[in-house]
Amino acid sequence: MAGNSYFPEVWKDDDRMAGLMSMFKLRNVNPHDWETKMTFWSDMIDRSCRQLGDPVISLGALKSRFRRDDRIPAGLNTVLEHLIKTREILPVEECLKGTEGWLSWGVNSLLTRPVSWLFGASQADAVTTDQFVHVETVKEMAAKILQRQSEQIVDDDSLIAGVVEYAHLRAQASDICKTQLAFDLAANQLLKDGAITIGTSSAGEKIVKFRDVKDKGPVRLTETDTNIHDVRRALNKLEKDISKMDDSIKKCENEARLCLRKGNKNKAKQMLRQKLLLLKQIKEKDGQYEKLLNIMHRLAQTREQKDILDAYQAGVSAFKQNLDRHGLSASKIDETMEDINEALSDHEDISMALSQGPSGVIGGIDSDDLEQELNDLLAEGDRVNDERHLPQVPIEEPEFEPEERPQQPRDRLKDLRRQLERAT
Repeated sequence: MAGNSYFPEVWKDDDRMAGLMSMFKLRNVNPHDWETKMTFWSDMIDRSCRQLGDPVISLGALKSRFRRDDRIPAGLNTVLEHLIKTREILPVEECLKGTEGWLSWGVNSLLTRPVSWLFGASQADAVTTDQFVHVETVKEMAAKILQRQSEQIVDDDSLIAGVVEYAHLRAQASDICKTQLAFDLAANQLLKDGAITIGTSSAGEKIVKFRDVKDKGPVRLTETDTNIHDVRRALNKLEKDISKMDDSIKKCENEARLCLRKGNKNKAKQMLRQKLLLLKQIKEKDGQYEKLLNIMHRLAQTREQKDILDAYQAGVSAFKQNLDRHGLSASKIDETMEDINEALSDHEDISMALSQGPSGVIGGIDSDDLEQELNDLLAEGDRVNDERHLPQVPIEEPEFEPEERPQQPRDRLKDLRRQLERAT
């Protein structure tokens, strides 16, 4: 026993160990002694369970495990009573309550036996006779199984690797859980944590489905999962059959050579015929294997396509939320553009009105009247120009009294233009 690594260095110290293996004194009498012994033996139970890969303990098993030469620890029952109170250890039956439907037959038979603590026996009697589970060891084993399966899913397709036969998982975790009961306890812990679900295949086999990190809600074993398990089971069987046939072909070839060396050609031909039949069977099984493998790949692609679609939907949702958060929409943009066009149109009207100037009566003068008079003057000017071709005016001026000379049309035109300029 001293060779086990869970024994500390102090285990070799006879004087120290003599005190640690003695009976516990009352806690209120010598609290330091009580705490020292309790810490030591609690740590010993913890380390030994983890190293041995077995969380199930009993008083008898611990006495045998921690026997030192011919001496047995005297205070182990006190340690177990304390660990029960702190719930660091629990009765096996309590840990596996409600799991009888999927446990192995051996564990079920364990649970059907009378349990002393359920029938009013004292805690001291229960400590003496019952089996208990070290809770932290079970949690550690469950975490290791989950970690190993996560690595398996990374190497393989998650849709395929996430569904595994219970017996196959047990074989994979044999180095973690040394006993069937230890494995059942670890599986039950994973079940409580929501990391797995346990069900049966169409062939009645117990199968486990691990939670996918992309899944939401509780883990559920669907018909697709059982079909995947059945297809993979058929693939494994075909692989084994093909491997056996390959071995048989090699055996037939060796037998044929041996028969030829012995001169037994008929026997050699028989071996070669058997080889050809096996090759034909292998070809058929290869075709079946390829079809099943194609089905598995299509199932995996379906999952990938679903993931891509989910990513698209998430992107669209995020884009819409971003538009809503910034108040952007097609209707709002159209409304804004209409407002811009309306504002530009108003600005253009204002600019045109300013460039044309005021219309109507300005400063008491009707601009229309001014324009009409201006046109009349222009017409009168044209008539004056036409009179230049009339006969020459007499040189002698007629005699008449001087009077005010009327204003020439050109001068009147200038005056009108000045009035228009002042009016504008």
